[in-house]
Amino acid sequence: MLIDLPDRADVGCEPPWVTGGRPPSPGDPDYASYQDFLAYEARRDAFWTAHAAGPALPLDAPIDMTAARSDAELVWEVADADRLENAAYGAKCRAVSNVAMRKLRNPDADYDPEYLRRSVEAELGCLLKLSPAAVSNLCHVSMELTRRYSKTFAALERGEVNRVQVQAIVDEGADLDVAQAARLEERVLPEARERGGRSFRDRVRREVKAIDADAVRKREKRARADRCVYLRPEYDGMATLCLFMPEDEAQRIFKALKERVHHDRAIQKEQAAEAPLVIARQDERTIAAQELDTIQAILGEALGIDPTEPEIPASSALSAEAIELLDLHANTYAPTAKMKTAVRNRDKHCRFPGCRRPARQCDIDHSIPFTKVKGKVLRGGTRYWNLGCLCRFHHQVKQMPGWHLEQDRGRFIWTTPTGLRFITYPGADDPDAELPDFIKELTAPVPF
Repeated sequence: MLIDLPDRADVGCEPPWVTGGRPPSPGDPDYASYQDFLAYEARRDAFWTAHAAGPALPLDAPIDMTAARSDAELVWEVADADRLENAAYGAKCRAVSNVAMRKLRNPDADYDPEYLRRSVEAELGCLLKLSPAAVSNLCHVSMELTRRYSKTFAALERGEVNRVQVQAIVDEGADLDVAQAARLEERVLPEARERGGRSFRDRVRREVKAIDADAVRKREKRARADRCVYLRPEYDGMATLCLFMPEDEAQRIFKALKERVHHDRAIQKEQAAEAPLVIARQDERTIAAQELDTIQAILGEALGIDPTEPEIPASSALSAEAIELLDLHANTYAPTAKMKTAVRNRDKHCRFPGCRRPARQCDIDHSIPFTKVKGKVLRGGTRYWNLGCLCRFHHQVKQMPGWHLEQDRGRFIWTTPTGLRFITYPGADDPDAELPDFIKELTAPVPF
């Protein structure tokens, strides 16, 4: 796909004498710049002349290809790459929109459009290695750009706006009609070059409020209804505990937390001053760490727990005899409590590719549907190797047209409506541990 980028001369990158203009004379305002340009040209010619006259280098020898380019040119290359990245994101959104629109216009079966959208999202999530939330947002943005924000879409495909700015327009204009959305584009797109990040989002929000104040109130009401607490695993054994709540309430809590920490520090200093002969122990914690320790102590006391005491992890190791005992109830549809615990301990999370919803929040699904006729189970018994954890969203996706799931002793093999295949394995108790023997014996692609 060819991307038309603005000419450098149009934005002042190329001086006029490079494009055929008259070189400046001594005394002209641009004469000093012209002398710098001539020096740069001389350096470039000298570099390539020396390179051509030098000894032949091996084919794999590194060559400094930037030596002949000025700092301004190198900086401009960064801008070029940024516009190409924006345009590539626009091309991705266009492709996603094309797939989704085709599915919705030509459904494979008489299914609700919402379920068809979920099926598309699930397949794209597998392909792009995105979480359900990320791929859902990608599909939403792509569809909104197609349906209501054609000018923004065109600017994105030209690389003139970035994904953060596009996200701001789509989010803030969610409750505008088509005519109002067009007005929003006309007013904020010209400012996309001068504003970025939070500044651009604030500008869009003010414009939406000017166009339809009720739309802003609707968004705020929905956001307040979505308040929640959630945990996001991080790296190096850390995690982020998040509170999504109204800003004014969060500000009051944060202010009280700061005051509590500063109060405790003031008391420590007073105690140290009253006992000058006692060498006070230096608190090596940062202010941020003290704030966290304070709120951790408050929550631990309120909940009656010690957050620093580790839990004993549930092991997924089961002997063949233990599995046989669990399978004694294979003829009943509902798994026993022990079977549910064993399957959740084995899987750790939803077994759909890329989904990490904890197993405790998942359904226990029969990989082969449970079929019982006249008291006899014909297929899909409630057995350990026929059960798995699927979140409610992916449980529904599994039953959509074109989806197929096989299970081979804990290995889940997913086939999408377009024939793509993805494989997931049970979560290990120790992420650095080797795979179990029954999985090592299987030949399969690299796990998702």
